[in-house]
Amino acid sequence: MTDKFHVIFGLPAAALFSLLVVSTLRQTVGPLEFKAFGIEFKGASGQVVLWLMCFLAIVLAIKTLW
Repeated sequence: MTDKFHVIFGLPAAALFSLLVVSTLRQTVGPLEFKAFGIEFKGASGQVVLWLMCFLAIVLAIKTLW
């Protein structure tokens, strides 16, 4: 069980923390809009892409540090 701890608890925690980051930014800034790689994200698509980027960054950190 301890060898898969990062999968069992780390991935759901990363998903929840990413949701917390996106929700907090939405409440403080308003509708999220940003441009990345020449593509513009507005409204719900901006939130989805930001969540995905946060989640992948946290997962990469968990994988690297484990």
